Amino acid sequence: MSDLVMANGDGAGVLRFMRSNGYKGPFILTSGYSEDAIVHNVVMADPATIFLPKPYSVAQLGDSIDTMLDRFAAQASFTSS
Repeated sequence: MSDLVMANGDGAGVLRFMRSNGYKGPFILTSGYSEDAIVHNVVMADPATIFLPKPYSVAQLGDSIDTMLDRFAAQASFTSS
């Protein structure tokens, strides 16, 4: 999980770095800014990533984590078949 906007980079860059280094697991991008085209393109290009807008509740964070784990589990079972 990473915030989209950071002082010395951005969450999309963190995601690209992680993917380029072999991380294939779920990822949540979050931001107080509205979902723009850049975020949309990153999330659409990577089905293991979702966008969680701020502010979010603990329940919304939990739901996002559940969604990501469900997607990851489904993808893992699909690729291992």
